[in-house]
Amino acid sequence: VLDASDPVLLALLVALHSDSAAEGEAATPNAVWEAHVPPNVRRPPPSDSAEGAGPREQREVFIRLKYEIREFVSREAPLARLTEQLWDMAAGGRPLRVLQLIASGADVTVVKDEQSCYERARAAGNPLVAELLSQNGAATSTAAPSPATITGDASGADGSAAPFGAPPAMVAASAGFG
Repeated sequence: VLDASDPVLLALLVALHSDSAAEGEAATPNAVWEAHVPPNVRRPPPSDSAEGAGPREQREVFIRLKYEIREFVSREAPLARLTEQLWDMAAGGRPLRVLQLIASGADVTVVKDEQSCYERARAAGNPLVAELLSQNGAATSTAAPSPATITGDASGADGSAAPFGAPPAMVAASAGFG
């Protein structure tokens, strides 16, 4: 699978892990998404563990809580401040810090002085930060937005996807577990 992956995405993965090595053991990309896992939430075992993979439903709910709802992410500052930090990091950026800000809820679509975060990263010579922003919904140009961007419709074709920030019960129900 990695042989067929986009070279820019592979370079981004390498950069995220290189940043984590420079920042220390606790600053890994996975730690961004699991900064505050409550003790009562059991992390499902990996599929190659002695216990086996565990029920698919448990893994799916944990993954939705982790990545879709961002339940375990550190919310270190008000969103406006996070977005301002993201704007600054787009120019000088370290990919891992940009990932932390995105996961915390910083607005990747912010435009200042007719320049998006993505355009700012590209202009500053940070193609990996630009790719990370693009992969997370940043506008790749400040041209007129599409109708989907205007309506904010992020649901799937069948309309069943739970909205970003939905309560865990809603995510479980939209996945057919409720």
